[in-house]
Amino acid sequence: MNAAPHLRPVEEADYEWLRRLYHQVRAAEFAILPPEQREMLLDSQFMIQERAYAMQYPGIAVLVIEWGGEPVGRLLLHRDGAAWRVVDLAVADAARGRGIGAAVLVQVQAMAAAAGPGACVLLSVRPGNPARRLYDRLGFREAPGGVEGVTVPMFWRSGPASGAGFQTLCAGDTPP
Repeated sequence: MNAAPHLRPVEEADYEWLRRLYHQVRAAEFAILPPEQREMLLDSQFMIQERAYAMQYPGIAVLVIEWGGEPVGRLLLHRDGAAWRVVDLAVADAARGRGIGAAVLVQVQAMAAAAGPGACVLLSVRPGNPARRLYDRLGFREAPGGVEGVTVPMFWRSGPASGAGFQTLCAGDTPP
């Protein structure tokens, strides 16, 4: 990878691109549906997801991931005290395999570490999702308690991995 992806706040002009990205990322789950129904369902889910995340995570940062000046993904990031929660990270099909997702997570880890000692990054992953290998490689650990519903909560804490508190979440926080 020759350059780091750039993160910027979403703008009104990005909405249509973000809607198409959501369709692309989720289309395989609904491939059995006729195209018209699939489009309507995905549009509906996109709007519902946006509202739900805004309610669940007040102040959530909706960021566009750019690579070479072009949008290639979206990051939903919520900060609550020492906890930085990666609510969602999506990279367009055409941009996958370039290390963009990994570079974005490393940027989030750096931002958390710069915020002070004990900061942590939280995320969730479905069992069997290939992204789990990336999270493991970047130092994320499974949160105490393991699988919750359909996801595995994971966290990364700034500072040495050998400290006694490493296997605990940020103070006062709950798994994603």
